[in-house]
Amino acid sequence: MCVPTDWPDDDEELRNTNGMEPPPEDFFLADDEQDDLMEGQDDDEELELIEAVETNNIARVRQLLEDGADVNEHDASGTTALMCAVAEGNDDIVVLLLRHGANINAVNNAGNTALINASANGQTDMVAVLLDNRGAEVNMINNNGDSALTVARRNRHNMIEVYLVQQGAGNEAQAIPIIHANALPTLPGVLNA
Repeated sequence: MCVPTDWPDDDEELRNTNGMEPPPEDFFLADDEQDDLMEGQDDDEELELIEAVETNNIARVRQLLEDGADVNEHDASGTTALMCAVAEGNDDIVVLLLRHGANINAVNNAGNTALINASANGQTDMVAVLLDNRGAEVNMINNNGDSALTVARRNRHNMIEVYLVQQGAGNEAQAIPIIHANALPTLPGVLNA
């Protein structure tokens, strides 16, 4: 299965570097609500592209794409074929999927992108493929408030951290909207600064 292997297991480790707590349990959809949203995407016969990617069968991936398979196909967790190719470390399939229009910034149910997953897993080559002229957004934030940079830093993937910063990661003004005090409306009876 195409999932990151280095993600922490307990709530204490889920706190990001900003001290944010993980979302509450009721933040996520119930399984039956998720199934309704996925519109049959969890049926095995409909996940042929992901299965071909998981087995690193580039010929099958190519054939499925030529036959009109949905390049942005995803499973019940929101994991796309591109995310699987990155997890498998197959840059040839990653490039093939991107050339066929795969959404490089697609997010799974946890808000992770292929870049965030590659950064968390220390996949330096995959990070480079996704960033070098491919359009991966370096400052996207997942549901826990983590970016590719924060997960690379937390997991001590120093080369990835340096590369992400060189590519513009860490510009918090782009990553997190900030409300300035002078942009707030003035309310009667409230002390004006």
